[in-house]
Amino acid sequence: KNKNPLITNVKSSIGLIENPFISKRYVEKNLINELYKIESVDLNKTIDVRYGNGVCSDYELFENDLSILKNVEKDLTNIMRKAVQSEIFIIESFFNILRTGSGLASHNHLNDFDKTQFLTKKKYSLTYYLSVGDQNCTDPGILKLYDPEIEILPSTGTIVIFPASRHHSATYNGKTDRVMIGINFYSIN
Repeated sequence: KNKNPLITNVKSSIGLIENPFISKRYVEKNLINELYKIESVDLNKTIDVRYGNGVCSDYELFENDLSILKNVEKDLTNIMRKAVQSEIFIIESFFNILRTGSGLASHNHLNDFDKTQFLTKKKYSLTYYLSVGDQNCTDPGILKLYDPEIEILPSTGTIVIFPASRHHSATYNGKTDRVMIGINFYSIN
């Protein structure tokens, strides 16, 4: 019997147990402060789908030797394992800090390697919201998933896991920072 209150409806087959899979995790008080100390780049200087007034890390966030990040990685790894019902391998970890007039254009997290190695059905994406910012505005940072279209307005601590092939976007224009950690990972079965 499943004893973890964060995980419900666990099925016996391998794969994502719900699409999207939504869970929660407590956000430590110092976690956001530690992220602000990590080297970042302006969103407008990235050559990807992120844009506007904000910053992001590289794709090796969990390589930082911070005990608070190690705890986050451990907890999220356990949640990812349960969500996809298998062992997992994290390929990318990063943070995004969105400010007024920033966002992410519609995109997915598949690349040529995933396609040539037949990993498209084994790759997943996770978003973990540390601070949702100011949601009393016209673009409160709704996570939009497509095919089928679902809109998720996260709260602090919300975790969303979905297939990496699924297109998604977000637009934010609140007055305070919106902070999230993202992970792309493979199920290993």
